[in-house]
Formats: sequence, C-alpha cells, structure tokens
Amino acid sequence: MHRQSGQGTVEFVVVMLIFLAFLGGIFEMTRVFRAKHTLNEATFLAAREGALNHARIDPMVARLGEGMADLFMVKDSKTSLTKALLVSRAHAEAFQASGGGVKIVSPTKSVFNQLSKEQFIPFDGNQQPSTVRVIPNDNLRWRPNEVANLDGDSNIDLKDANLLKIRTIWCQRLVVPGLDFLIYQVAGAVGNSQRQSTCRQVSSGSQVSGVASGWYIAIASDATVRMQTPVLGDDLP
Repeated sequence: MHRQSGQGTVEFVVVMLIFLAFLGGIFEMTRVFRAKHTLNEATFLAAREGALNHARIDPMVARLGEGMADLFMVKDSKTSLTKALLVSRAHAEAFQASGGGVKIVSPTKSVFNQLSKEQFIPFDGNQQPSTVRVIPNDNLRWRPNEVANLDGDSNIDLKDANLLKIRTIWCQRLVVPGLDFLIYQVAGAVGNSQRQSTCRQVSSGSQVSGVASGWYIAIASDATVRMQTPVLGDDLP
C-alpha cells in the first residue's frame, strides 16, 4: 500500500510538471503572437516613415521603436507611455546595431545607380537643401519608363523602383523560467538561422546597452509602400 502511494505521488509530480510546461508554453506563445501583430503594424509605420524621408534608415528605426512601445507599457498613464517609448527606441537601436531592426529590400543600390538623376531636394531639418542624385518620384506618368537590369533576366522599371520594400527583425524576450531557454534553442535549430543570429547577440551572456538580459527569439515582418519623396542612395543595400 505504501509503495502504491509513493508511485502515485511520482506520477502526480510528472503530470503536474508537464501541465505547467504546457501552460507556460501557451503564455509564452501568446506573448510572441502579440509581438508579431504589433510588429506588423510597426513595420508598416516604419515603411511609411521611410517613404516620407527619402528611404533613410534612421527615421524608420525610430518609428519602428515607437510602434513597438505597446509591448513595454505597464499601466495606462502618460508617464508609463513616455518610459515605454524610451525603452522601445533603445531596443530598436540595439537590434539595428546587432544586424536586425530595419532592412531595405528594394530598391537596391544597383537599381539606384541605374535610375538615379540629379535633382534639387529641399531637405527638412538640419540638412541643407542641395542638388543630389535620387530616384525621382515626381511626374512618373510622363517620365520615360526607364528600366534597371537586375541579376539574371529580371528587371525593374522606374515606377517599381519607387516602391519601398522593407523587412524588420525584432527580438522578443522570453520570460517563462526554464522554458525560455528551451524555446530559444528550438528556434535556433529549426528557425531562420540568419534572423535568429541577430537575437543571439542580445540573449543571455551578451552585453547590449538598453536591452534586458534574457533569451530572445526573432520575429520578422515585411511592408511595401509607395515613395512620397525621392529615394536617396545612402542607406540602400
């Protein structure tokens, strides 16, 4: 009788551990899905910011950070929002420095070199108005439809070159003890290794300013918007 009672205790502990791991997994995945939904919206806002700012990376990174601030809100107050914005921007800058953040997919430097023209740009802010090379976006209906040759047999015309396509990579922190490291390891084994490599640099054991220690997994999103300003070539891949 005593031996049967001991066996029941062991079975209960095993089942309870499995049940707790199951609950922890649901909680963790809910946080990841929420982060993915937030990232989709923030990526669109970042792309729109780039469309208004000559496809420059810095404004897009700043807008991405603002869009992800919801993940860092603790309570609904002005003070909390201000702090969340500061923390979120710091994360966006850290991820950008680690190989994630905002990446321009199109147009590329090759397209810029083939389609760019000299044009006077009345820059906003501290940058002085000047004549620079840009991919023009004015009067596209009446401009000659020039074509840039890409690798292989594909090409891209001037109208398509004015579509800004970006990809964002955000590192989501895992918080369930024990399970966080397991999910991190699985993500590294079966996920996109290039994306996950960004999060390896900000996971436990790495010193990244502005980012809390822990285990992180990569989530990504894409967005495409039409340029509202001429494309500069400085930040193009």
